[in-house]
Amino acid sequence: MNRRALWALVALAAFAPALQASDTAGDVRFRADDGNLWHLGDNPALWGALGGMAVGVSWSPEALDPQGNTDIVLFSPLASFRLAKHLDQTRVEVGTSLNVGSAFSLGYLSRQLSTATEATSQTDFGALWRPWDVLSLGATAENALGVTPVLGLGVALRPLALWPVKAPFDGFGSLVTLTADAHLDLAGNLTWESSGLRAELPGGVGLRGWYEAPTQRFGAELSLDLGPTQTRLASPNVLQPLDFRAGTALTTWGNSAATVQSPWTPKILRLRDVPALAGAAVQPGLWASLLGVGGSPTVGDLLEVLDRVVKDPGYVAVAFENPPTLGGLADYQEVTKALDALHRAGKKLYVYADALTANGAYQALWSQADKLVLNPNGGVAIRPLETERLYYKDLFDKLGIRFYNLAPWDTKSYSNDLSFASMPPGERAMNLRMLGELQDQFSLALTAARGAKLQGSAVELVNAGPYLIPAQALAAGLVDALDYRASFEVAVKKDHPGSVLVDDLPWGAELPWGPSPLEKTVAVVTLQGDIVLGAGVSGSSIGTDTAEVLARLRDDSRVAAVLLKVDSPGGVVITSDVIAEEVRLTVAAGKPVVAVMGNYGASGGYYVSAFASRIVARPGTLTGSIGVTAVIPSVAGALDKLGVHPDSAALSPSAGFADPYRELRAADLKALNDEIASIYDRFVNVVAKGRKLTPEQVKLVGEGQVWTGREALGKGLVDELGGLEEAKAWLEAQLGGRVNYETLLPGQTDSTSGLDQILPTFGAAKQLKAVAGPVLDRLARWTALGLTSGVPAPLVWAGELGVP
Repeated sequence: MNRRALWALVALAAFAPALQASDTAGDVRFRADDGNLWHLGDNPALWGALGGMAVGVSWSPEALDPQGNTDIVLFSPLASFRLAKHLDQTRVEVGTSLNVGSAFSLGYLSRQLSTATEATSQTDFGALWRPWDVLSLGATAENALGVTPVLGLGVALRPLALWPVKAPFDGFGSLVTLTADAHLDLAGNLTWESSGLRAELPGGVGLRGWYEAPTQRFGAELSLDLGPTQTRLASPNVLQPLDFRAGTALTTWGNSAATVQSPWTPKILRLRDVPALAGAAVQPGLWASLLGVGGSPTVGDLLEVLDRVVKDPGYVAVAFENPPTLGGLADYQEVTKALDALHRAGKKLYVYADALTANGAYQALWSQADKLVLNPNGGVAIRPLETERLYYKDLFDKLGIRFYNLAPWDTKSYSNDLSFASMPPGERAMNLRMLGELQDQFSLALTAARGAKLQGSAVELVNAGPYLIPAQALAAGLVDALDYRASFEVAVKKDHPGSVLVDDLPWGAELPWGPSPLEKTVAVVTLQGDIVLGAGVSGSSIGTDTAEVLARLRDDSRVAAVLLKVDSPGGVVITSDVIAEEVRLTVAAGKPVVAVMGNYGASGGYYVSAFASRIVARPGTLTGSIGVTAVIPSVAGALDKLGVHPDSAALSPSAGFADPYRELRAADLKALNDEIASIYDRFVNVVAKGRKLTPEQVKLVGEGQVWTGREALGKGLVDELGGLEEAKAWLEAQLGGRVNYETLLPGQTDSTSGLDQILPTFGAAKQLKAVAGPVLDRLARWTALGLTSGVPAPLVWAGELGVP
């Protein structure tokens, strides 16, 4: 019998959940401290403080009944069911709970007690308030609807939460919890019931001890976390060892089920077939989304998983099987830094891939694995970089359609595909410079990761790609072995004798209760997607809701600073300017603002960052694109071909300004170009004031030119190369003391796109969506550049990064 099966039998033999201390230890309760599943019945509001579900049975001996006492419990955050047999009594409990905000919850519990001769019922209510990580307050109204209601009060303290520790000990504050409980009767008498101490030790070992005042007894409890299984052995009286309860609860605290194992067994986290990761937008359900159970996994999810592995001594390695693709080079550089931290912690990285098809991703990230295994039928698509787009001018000329591109420079390339028949010289030169800069970063990352394993220089190997035949990739030193997934897993476990592969990081109940009262609060505002008119959609687009959020944060006395996570290629200039003004006012109010850029911080994405106290970008971030453009369509030629002739009655020639049914008049074109120049001057002045440069210095790096973060640092457009870690370090140095980060995601929550509504995401339609998606999205953008209430909509567009 292997070790895993043995532990499973031990757990199932003692299968038991939800011990209520009141059932085994007189009147002792833990109203303010859940500890774990075993004491949640003491205050039904505690259910709302935990995620996940639990199920099981518990057993305790009984002198008058050889079968003992048995409980069956089903638990979820919203509802709980319990069926208990004690001698000739049967108890049924049904309850529910509700979170009101992040620190307060309410609960309801209905108890039905029946014997052979009578049945009684009782209704309990509970409330829980956790304002800080050091304090939890609980209150219950027991038998609230009966003739003798009792008000119960509980307080719990975590004194170590005040201790100023940092990673890897930043969970230190929840190790020790002190509790005290009392009740208030109808006569107003406050009676002390119990006091307790609970300690959660490394390795999933928990200890609890308590003193019950009415009976003057001491109780104790020992717990072990075995994967998703929480085993408890409790004695309400340490002087009577036969008076006990024992068991194990199967729990899923917000994560999928894991393998039952010893807490001392070395574990290797296996991340299998993780889908492509979106940007760093905040998404609920970390573990479920990352493991493909539901939701859209993000880069932020992956970073948090890796951070937990680094800090958890029970995990010795991470094994990716078909690793995910990310959104851009900046994302890869952010994850690379997390993997560096994994190696510094003495832990290994293993990667298996059916094929490595994401160009650039391989060099920047997965090549740093301690062992990189490729399927014998796979390939490595490493090759020189290229950017390609379709140019439609000749097609539109045949159709009689013309697009007037108002960009003063061909380096502001957003509309070049509509107004040119091929890539213009300025756009080509900019792209070649930018691609060369990115490929240089790829090559440096590949050299640092593979070192002497490479059979040649990284530059030569990149230029010789792709490596479609696996043996070629092996011969070049780009991978370590050719093998199948099953053999890869065997080899990984062989490197760590006695280890097990697990598909989850069980997240137990020991989470911080709330922010520290000693910490200063920094609001982390995530800005991701195009900048648009209107409120914007959370995680997909940036709108005026961001400006409103910044205004509220500026007036919020709790908030000491703001961290902007910017990942945007640009968009509407009016919205960009409104957001930038709120950033300026926030800094002027004495609250530092740090902008940390992801894959993009260009055009409007740079505009909203310009007034920040500090700008941080990854070396591979695409930023700059300081410039403005608009495009005016004219279908006059197409109408003429069809024999359609527009005519109108107008009080003045200017009434037909920028009429799309006519060729654009010289006076109209001049007015539009003057407006573009005015908006550009405004953009330049914003950057000049925010970056403390002269307008002339800004124009030297402007004209729509795109720069990598590494180039932008030398040109004064960013202050530091790095990511979230560097941005937080600067903020913490400015604020002094401890900092609590609260994440906000402005915008509306409905992120369903029109394309998703038209094309389902399954079967053949998924392939059609992949092919038709870019074309339909482009058509949607052209439509957005049409007329709105007689005023050309393009005039409010700052222009977007024109690099596919």
